[in-house]
Amino acid sequence: MRSCKRKFESLGQATADALELVRDPRALVDMVSGRGAVTAELREKIMLSVTSVNRCRYCSFVHTKLALREGVSSDEVKRLLDGAVDHVSEEERHALLYAQHWADTCGHPDLSARRAVVAEYGEERTRAIETAIRAIMFGNYFGNTVDSVLNKVTLGLTGSTW
Repeated sequence: MRSCKRKFESLGQATADALELVRDPRALVDMVSGRGAVTAELREKIMLSVTSVNRCRYCSFVHTKLALREGVSSDEVKRLLDGAVDHVSEEERHALLYAQHWADTCGHPDLSARRAVVAEYGEERTRAIETAIRAIMFGNYFGNTVDSVLNKVTLGLTGSTW
């Protein structure tokens, strides 16, 4: 798995990603509220798993706090941010590996990977997982883009330490 600070390369990419994210507002509201096909705890584990690949310091901070609030242990948070999923349940592992794969392929997962996730969770839950992945991908890219701009404007004085 590659691990780098991915960011938006253009305004067009940011706009396209934002539009894709809000294409299904109900799915987005369900994901944020934790009332959908993905629990709030699993949502935060997905957020941390994707962030482990994209390395956004802002998302790491925010989703660590939210994960702890949802009952994820501090040890588990650390392991997820390290990219490890060997400690989670088999049911969650498929979703988290898919989330990492999605991030590692910059939002272009293999069709066979998606088919395997649909076989495991069904179409509705897979779409809910993908909504969470899209949301954190957007957040990661946005945060890393802000870091990149700040780093350039301050001549490297505000660079991320992750």
